[in-house]
Amino acid sequence: MDWKTISILALNTLASVSGSVSAKLAVKHDSLVFASLGGAFWSMSAVTFLYLLTRNIELGVLSVVTQALGLIGVMLISIAYFGEGVTSQKLLALALVVAGIALASWPTQTG
Repeated sequence: MDWKTISILALNTLASVSGSVSAKLAVKHDSLVFASLGGAFWSMSAVTFLYLLTRNIELGVLSVVTQALGLIGVMLISIAYFGEGVTSQKLLALALVVAGIALASWPTQTG
């Protein structure tokens, strides 16, 4: 992957995580502003995902990587910012997600 693709992937992850955090804040504060921000961030995430599809990345790999990075980001922010607890189950889930990213992106020989 080149730097441009990695940058867009980072933007996709940031937009996805920001959308989820905005949705949580919208519910917590009963705020239409946070709800609108969440929708805007999720729209940006969708646009960047569509762009990444044009970069010749396999759909299965791209889907796994973007979802996993978003999940990791949301889980870390929910622990740090919203005070959700850290459990062995969550740590195991994070480890499995990282292993899943590694396995899905592992180069394969195609014939």
